[in-house]
Parts: sequence; C-alpha cells; structure tokens
Amino acid sequence: MFHNAHDYGSGGGVVLIQQMTSTLELQPDAAPRIAENLKGLEASTLTNFRQVARESGVLERKFSLPTTYVIASQTDIASGKVKGDYGYLALSYVGFNGKGTQALFHVDHFCGLCGGSGYVLMNKNIFGMWKIQREFFTMES
Repeated sequence: MFHNAHDYGSGGGVVLIQQMTSTLELQPDAAPRIAENLKGLEASTLTNFRQVARESGVLERKFSLPTTYVIASQTDIASGKVKGDYGYLALSYVGFNGKGTQALFHVDHFCGLCGGSGYVLMNKNIFGMWKIQREFFTMES
C-alpha cells in the first residue's frame, strides 16, 4: 500500500493503525475526480463509500497483512504509549459494490516529517482474495 519510502509489504517493522475509523465527507467535486483517477471504479462502489465514510467505528484485529501491526486508540498514539516504525495509518470505512467484489477506502498516513492521503480501490479475485487495483493520492509529503 502506498508506493513510497514505507514499504508495508516487506514484513519489516510494525505498522500502527488507529483504532477508530476516520470520517470523510466528500466535497461535490471530489467524486468525479476520484472516479477519473481510479479507472474501473464502479458507480455503486463510490455511492456506497460516500455513505459509509461519513461514520466512524472501531476497527478489530482482523487484517491479514504481510507484516506485524498494532491497532491503538488515538489517545495512546498521541501520548506515545504505542509506536509504529512508520508513523500510523487512519482508515475510513469501506464502500463496496452491490456484488461485494469491489471495495474503496480512504487512508491517511501520519509520520511526522512525511505522510500522505489517498484512496485505495481493491477487487476480489475468483479465489476470494483482495488485491489492490489502483491507488489515487490526494496528498503526499
């Protein structure tokens, strides 16, 4: 995820994920820009994402990642009680298409000197595995 200096797929280090999902209210001009930059994005996926991304909820430790990860509260992250090797990630709720085969979510990466923000579009293959199809970064530093 995020093709930058932090390679979360390498299996090295600890990825820190904020426990509460972030909320996102898309501006009217954002949806067309997202669709333009995420070729293959289905309208139903974007519509569902716009609805669910407005809400916040608690993430559970159910991710299948190629590296070690910790889910922590914003309070513990801010106080330094828990630390990750790459700063931390804040994820939105996930929007799905009607068939449950396409997913869209927003991610913020906070890392002190660097960071980023963007959208990730995933597809489920015939074996039931999710794979990143495209990424659209709205901010990188």
